[in-house]
Amino acid sequence: MNGDIVEAMEVEEGKEELGEKTTMKMFSDYYELFFPYTEITNWLSYYSPPKEDEYNEYFKNREFSFTLEGDIYIRYQSFNNAIDLKTTLIQKNPVKIDIGAVFNLQPKYNKQYKKAEEQTLTPLEKELVFDIDMTDYDSVRTCCQNTKICEKCWKFIKIAYEIMNLALREDFGFKNLLWVYSGRRGIHCWVCDHRARKLSNECRESIVNYLSVYAGNDTSEVRPNISWPLHYSLKRASKILEKYIKTIMEEQKLLENEKHCEMLLKFLSDQGI
Repeated sequence: MNGDIVEAMEVEEGKEELGEKTTMKMFSDYYELFFPYTEITNWLSYYSPPKEDEYNEYFKNREFSFTLEGDIYIRYQSFNNAIDLKTTLIQKNPVKIDIGAVFNLQPKYNKQYKKAEEQTLTPLEKELVFDIDMTDYDSVRTCCQNTKICEKCWKFIKIAYEIMNLALREDFGFKNLLWVYSGRRGIHCWVCDHRARKLSNECRESIVNYLSVYAGNDTSEVRPNISWPLHYSLKRASKILEKYIKTIMEEQKLLENEKHCEMLLKFLSDQGI
């Protein structure tokens, strides 16, 4: 599971979708004809990849959540095998599927557990997942904004992938990384190593903090939080950035816009440069 992200997406510049409106019939056709049920089931089974009709002790405790047409959200879905999963997806025809944690019990019986008050549904493990959205770069990309993407701003995602891929492998020793296009505006990284799936919330937060170079949030100004001399991981990241910085500066025309110039100069002055 060492898949790498593609070099660039084949998208029409400035547009995110192909123009044809998505219909519920498209979803039903996808679930009926193309959805990779066996591959998904085998991946999420880990220890003993089953056949389509086999019962897997690990997979059955995995929670799935569906978003149905009309923005209806349902949790605690779980399945015995690939056939069980296929039957339900064709029946419910969700517009979005979320993969949750592995629990100590089967999530689909959650109501019975609560009613009996004898057993409690407890999460045991979950992949370490990173979500990189194109909207995170709206302050430094001029070609597109919001959910729109093109090959110019896709370079930001490619750089983020290269930096994080090395950090997760070299600094933390993770090996089983699954990089996937999110389907809309960025990429997701699923770290699937056994020890990654067992991490506590505190450990996950510490890894995120290690990889973060900004301070601030939605209610305060986001600023670079970098100390000097640079940490080894930041030196490694800077070498990756050097390969792209000239092209990005030219394509995004960052020095031709007063607003962007002020932002860049502010970041530099913060470091005493």
